[in-house]
Amino acid sequence: MFLGEFGCLVAYLIWRLFKKQDSDSTELESHHTKKRMHPIFFLPPAFCDLLATSLSYIALNITYTSSYQMFKSSVIIFTGILSCLVLKTSFSAQKCVGIILVTFGLFLVGLSDFLFGSDSGTAKAPILGDVIIVFGTLITSIQVVIEEKLVVKNRMPPLLAVGWEGVFGLTMLGLLVIPLYFIKVPFLSSLPDHRLEDPYDAFVQIKNAPTIGFWVVVNVVTIGFFNFAGICVTKELSATTRMVFDSFRSFFFFFLLSSLTIDE
Repeated sequence: MFLGEFGCLVAYLIWRLFKKQDSDSTELESHHTKKRMHPIFFLPPAFCDLLATSLSYIALNITYTSSYQMFKSSVIIFTGILSCLVLKTSFSAQKCVGIILVTFGLFLVGLSDFLFGSDSGTAKAPILGDVIIVFGTLITSIQVVIEEKLVVKNRMPPLLAVGWEGVFGLTMLGLLVIPLYFIKVPFLSSLPDHRLEDPYDAFVQIKNAPTIGFWVVVNVVTIGFFNFAGICVTKELSATTRMVFDSFRSFFFFFLLSSLTIDE
């Protein structure tokens, strides 16, 4: 994930190299103004990204896949509330009604997990997983609100913003992999030795099945584009709009899984 974001920094440096002689590049000029924001300000959103992603994958291991996708939409609610409190954003009546409908829908999904479970498979602790997902989306909403405040206020180029998050994220993850390798949690981990992280096993799998390596590269590239597009939407529109677009994934997953089920 952070490797793809780091790639955005490489892309920005290449773009800057080609645009160095172009005096008409207003975005490049704005970056060289006297008031420059220190990259360390992107450490908090990078930490939020790392924490939220980790919580999401933990929850995915103990709850239903369908509930996981649905509860991810709760990020719209938290982002809207934080935007009002931190960024002083005002919402129209239509948007408020939309947030209320999302809240009601999530309540129904949680109630369904509590009363009936799911037909899509087994889950170790669906209620706990749902709670972890919601907490993870709260962290994500904090991340995108911070990004909006930093990018919009300081006219930060989206590629550079995503790139610095990738730098800090890679650094933190590289340091965390070491202790996580020695932590064994059979309840959460399905790895051979039940470790929380096992980079050695990952490289062994890629060596034994090169197709995995191909999809890892595809994942890195798509995540880079995904985060760059997200920051662009945040900069031009708002963090809440970005999260609304992000939640469209639930619809795509629903229609894709429905079509596959029908074909079978």
